[in-house]
Amino acid sequence: MMNEIIACLGEALIDMFNSRRGQSLINATSFKPIPGGAPANVAIGLAKLGMKSAFIGRLGRDDFGFKLERVLKQNNVDTSQIVFDENARTGLAFISMVDENRQDMLFYRNPSADMLLSTADLNEDFLSRVSLLHFGSLSLGAEQCRGATYRAVDVVRISGGIISYDVNYRKFLWPDTRLAVERFTEAMKVADMVKVNEIELGLISGEDDLKIGIKKLTKRFDAWFFLTLGPEGSYFATKEHLIYVPAFKVRTVDATGCGDGFIAGLISGIIRNDIDLSSPDTGKISSTLRFANAVGALVSTKVGVIPAMPSYSKVVKFMGKSGENL
Repeated sequence: MMNEIIACLGEALIDMFNSRRGQSLINATSFKPIPGGAPANVAIGLAKLGMKSAFIGRLGRDDFGFKLERVLKQNNVDTSQIVFDENARTGLAFISMVDENRQDMLFYRNPSADMLLSTADLNEDFLSRVSLLHFGSLSLGAEQCRGATYRAVDVVRISGGIISYDVNYRKFLWPDTRLAVERFTEAMKVADMVKVNEIELGLISGEDDLKIGIKKLTKRFDAWFFLTLGPEGSYFATKEHLIYVPAFKVRTVDATGCGDGFIAGLISGIIRNDIDLSSPDTGKISSTLRFANAVGALVSTKVGVIPAMPSYSKVVKFMGKSGENL
């Protein structure tokens, strides 16, 4: 499985970071453009970890779109499935780090090119060769992009591939909470792997207690669930299993994108450890979660998600210094 394609579908955006840390967006005066977008971050994270990854998405035919394509290529991501839009612009996300774990965020997508991905943009022959497809909830907001996402899911599933889904809830993009939960749960029905954080878990399950909430989701859906708690570690959960793995202690500089790093580490670990999703090996799952936690921790030690994504050797070295072996 190591040489097969992992495809990340969805948004690639320019993150406009407030140049001054500890300041809200309303008071910002200057911004630094940094390539981002969760699926693009995951694709680059996977490539840096030694996986064969590809990005599927629509960008504006503008300088920001060309910049994103260039950065993906520079990081050894297959960009052959990118479509450029002549009319819609590449999306922007304005971000201000209020503190190391909290951010103000404002998206400019009205609509942006990524929202206009269509089934006609998909290369189904390429998708039929994908071993794992990863996508997030930003692809589910606009009807056209949602249709393309589910078509890609169908093609990969029919071909025997794995479906990975990140809820990645952004409140300001989902003013209708009921609709958000409906969209999120629709995607859970087709996913083999689902990543949620504690806020998303509470929103979807309606429970404040983490263990009760995750039990509700595993009872309702057949997917493997991965619950991330930032500096508190992560859980793996199914109907039969609940495994907790603590986080690594690091000095957090910027928590932006730690979840994307975790997902890249998780997917690469599942592939490297040849984990069978139909019959989980709890030992392999625990070591994979620990590896994913390590990737997320390393991402938090630098500003900017893509530059912070570590190589496989860096993760191994980091874990070795922490007294752990893969």
